[in-house]
Amino acid sequence: MKLSLVSFAIAFASANVAAEPILHEFIPAQPNKEDDWARRGQLPEKIKNGDRQLERPDPREGKKRDERVIGRNANTTRKTSTRLDRTTTHDGTLNYAAEFNPSVVPFKRMTAFDQIRADFSLTIKDPAKVALPLFSRPTPPTHDAFWGSVILESKRGVPLPLPSVAPDANIVSYKTHPASEARFFRDSAGNFWVSVQTDGRFRLTFLTDTPRTFFSAQIPPLLKLADIPSGMRPNVPNRVRDDARRLIDHIGIDRRQSLRRILLKLTSYFRNFRARALASGSGNTYLDIGLSQSGVCRHRSMGFVITAQTLGIPAHYVTNEAHAFTEVFVPRLGWIRIDLGGASSQLRVANAGQKEVHQPGPDPFPRPHRFAAGYSQLQGQVSGIPTQSAAGGRPGQRGSRRRGRTFDQQFGAARTGNRGGRTGPGSTPGRVPPTKEDYVVAGPPGTGESRDPDTGKQATRILLSSPAKQVFRGDPLRISGRVEGAKRGISGLKIQIALSQDGESIAASLAPTISGRGGHFSVQRNVPKTLPVGVYEVYVMTPGNGEYEGSISQ
Repeated sequence: MKLSLVSFAIAFASANVAAEPILHEFIPAQPNKEDDWARRGQLPEKIKNGDRQLERPDPREGKKRDERVIGRNANTTRKTSTRLDRTTTHDGTLNYAAEFNPSVVPFKRMTAFDQIRADFSLTIKDPAKVALPLFSRPTPPTHDAFWGSVILESKRGVPLPLPSVAPDANIVSYKTHPASEARFFRDSAGNFWVSVQTDGRFRLTFLTDTPRTFFSAQIPPLLKLADIPSGMRPNVPNRVRDDARRLIDHIGIDRRQSLRRILLKLTSYFRNFRARALASGSGNTYLDIGLSQSGVCRHRSMGFVITAQTLGIPAHYVTNEAHAFTEVFVPRLGWIRIDLGGASSQLRVANAGQKEVHQPGPDPFPRPHRFAAGYSQLQGQVSGIPTQSAAGGRPGQRGSRRRGRTFDQQFGAARTGNRGGRTGPGSTPGRVPPTKEDYVVAGPPGTGESRDPDTGKQATRILLSSPAKQVFRGDPLRISGRVEGAKRGISGLKIQIALSQDGESIAASLAPTISGRGGHFSVQRNVPKTLPVGVYEVYVMTPGNGEYEGSISQ
């Protein structure tokens, strides 16, 4: 839950601001000679990646040993459809080629699908290729920039599939070697294409950028499904819609909730899948996978997209040679990436030796333990990425300085368990509102599995409530809620409380308590007087014990 921390001094000063004289005038920025490349339609020498500079790839460089050739052997197109399969067990070793710097491993976009057919397969709604203009301008501070470098086996004027970093990415400028004119295109699912106006083999070096919100979005809390533009709402076949509604009811999604809460719930549910054999069931693969929460990245992502589109949310299913993930459209933000994780014994990354790894910023969605240990978080057996690049932080963390201890340092046991939820408006102090629809639940659904397959411990979740939305420093903050597992309250568990501004570092720890009868807890703690004024998230955690898993509210 969000908490706004204010002070009397700031409130008093703002009341007198109108009487102050204007001391500054706006002066237009002077032209920057370093940006002359944009006006000449060329590539810059370097781009920024955090606090580092990434040099332009050499356009004259020949084919590298582990680099693929796009368009070779008449491979000049993409798959036009895909469908769910019933092989839901653990993936083996996966291979990934890094064609961007900084690398977006494993989230390169090769093929995206945006429409569901009556047989539950996915396709591209409008495959027509729309020409894209070059932007020829410096990357704005709200965007992240990437170098792209690929080898093309070109036939004059034939569009070839081009990897991308986002569906609405911009092509800023490019260079080919040997020199030739290139043209860029995009279809309705955000698949990119390039055609070179000469036959032969070319090195294409290009600069692309995309809004930073695509990688790490804070979804406005007041948006509703009705805010999605009518022209973008998916058209889902009736047969698919009827089955998807069964899964929507099973997850416990109320269409009247905010779009943010719906996406949190959907993401939590599909991130909590497990790689295991799919039991025989209804014969409907979508329902068998969704109701049992079984499968790897492609099952999670395709199930998510079918469910989201049935709710009226524009969504893409995106794949490359090693991973599948999703994208959804959010009003006021545009497209955002949602990764649901996967399961693999090893990920081998080719062509990444001299590249940095992109740090996308905080992950705003729940991270149950079945998601956090997966290869999409660059955890486990991942080879081919330079150690110094990966050391900047896992995806979900931008390599910035943080004050205080991290959640992993202080509450490591809790973060290995399932995460709980936070309340919406209308919470009552001292008790938990009676319906689960009042919460964003990141733990296991009530009808799902209740024990962790690795530890054998009972999974838990925390339901949190507080009437306070704004508190003065030094004043008391009342926090109440309930810790539960297998739909019953758990007493005697340690309850720890923290305030955070970035979701990763702890700004203040408040005195702990113990869950009482029925798993309920209610405490009143004074906010430290020295805490800076700002907006904070209130997190409640339990480390669990020998019988129960730890969990953390989200």
